[in-house]
Amino acid sequence: MVPSYRLNLSSSTSAVKLEDYKYGTEGRDESSLQKVISSNPDFITSLPELQLTESEILLIFREYPTARGNIDILIITENAEIIIVETKLIKNSESTRTVVAQAIDYVKAFSSETMDSFLEKISKKKLNKNTLLERIKKDERFMALLSKNIKAGVFRVLILGDEIQPNVLGMIESIQSAPHLSFTIYLVELNAAMFDEENIIITPKIVANTLEIERSVIKIEILSKGDYKIESEIPSKESKGSKLILTWQQFLDNISNKEFRNIIEDFRKKWVSEIDDSINMGQVGFSAGLNYGNKRIPIQIVYNNRVAIISEKMRESYNMPEKLYQEYREDLSKSPMVYDKYVSGNKVDVGFDAIDAETFKLILDASLNFARKIKNI
Repeated sequence: MVPSYRLNLSSSTSAVKLEDYKYGTEGRDESSLQKVISSNPDFITSLPELQLTESEILLIFREYPTARGNIDILIITENAEIIIVETKLIKNSESTRTVVAQAIDYVKAFSSETMDSFLEKISKKKLNKNTLLERIKKDERFMALLSKNIKAGVFRVLILGDEIQPNVLGMIESIQSAPHLSFTIYLVELNAAMFDEENIIITPKIVANTLEIERSVIKIEILSKGDYKIESEIPSKESKGSKLILTWQQFLDNISNKEFRNIIEDFRKKWVSEIDDSINMGQVGFSAGLNYGNKRIPIQIVYNNRVAIISEKMRESYNMPEKLYQEYREDLSKSPMVYDKYVSGNKVDVGFDAIDAETFKLILDASLNFARKIKNI
């Protein structure tokens, strides 16, 4: 386990190593892994390696029942992204390979879930006022996307523990049992230390993850006189198990406001010519980013009905320059409504129905200006 230290920057004293914190159980008690994660999901959803689009968490469901057993924690975001979490303590007897195989069973069981069954289960659970049921009633497109993600197995599967020993062979063997599903497994180590009697410090670290491997079909045709013909074919992107990625034109067709479409087109042209020559398309929108600190960071995300602004949490996650981020916020303050309601309120998504074309352009221009400054560092 990686040690944690407490260091007072205003003092000349040496750093003090903190005492390791021991989780009580994997399950339901107050010191369990499940309790820690379900109460503080940002520890997990902010991990850059997961490449989650920044959005609010819509649902956290502990002990979600499936035909193959209960999923420890099920998380669903406002963008219909699905995170399945399994907890494991080193003191328990199951090997990493066994736990991975168990997680795959849950993945396969959950991918067979019907929307009616899913809604019935969450209706029985006491959730916050912004329940998934209320959201689905308001947004048929969200329900359709969530249904597609469930059926195609578009999940991030996290195995969390106090100490994780990667067992890549076991992971690969397990994944081969569900080749039609498009999920990724992450092994996450949750190092923890006591800070004082009531507080702990947690340092999550991804120690291994699976890679998506594109499979091809080899066809061998035996011809006359002993000759043969070999062809290779990559399965269609529309097949089950592939993420349903929009084309640029499909995305634009989903934007009903013509002025907004024109602003987006203009933004894209400027971004490609000045910042980066790629725009990453997703299931409901696109992400405009650039390379910074040896990795690509998303600066502007636009969906079919809303636009995202950069939060302080996102700035910290991607280590964006704080001074430039404050200048970005100042650009947004040119719209008092956006600044007061969204920036100061730490809200991420701004709905198209809440702004006019001028405000929408201001938001995109602020991110474009922010990206220019980062690129010039």
